[in-house]
Amino acid sequence: MKYRSSCKRIVKFPGGEKREILIPVLTCCGKYKRDIPEYLVRFKHYSKETIEKVVSEDVSEDILYEDFPSEVTMKRWRSQKILS
Repeated sequence: MKYRSSCKRIVKFPGGEKREILIPVLTCCGKYKRDIPEYLVRFKHYSKETIEKVVSEDVSEDILYEDFPSEVTMKRWRSQKILS
């Protein structure tokens, strides 16, 4: 695979931190592939750590509301079993 370019993605981490990440775009045989880092999940704006906490229902009451997605999003992640 050869490096083609990069794209930006805004990722939300625990603690309310938002970072802009550059994701390399690779090409092979006329097809493009994004090389997603291990701490991210495809098509999601939250870090893998945040999603794991939600799916395992390890969300405590003392965590700020802004740190986690909406209740609807968390229910959808649990039903889809995203990290399986």
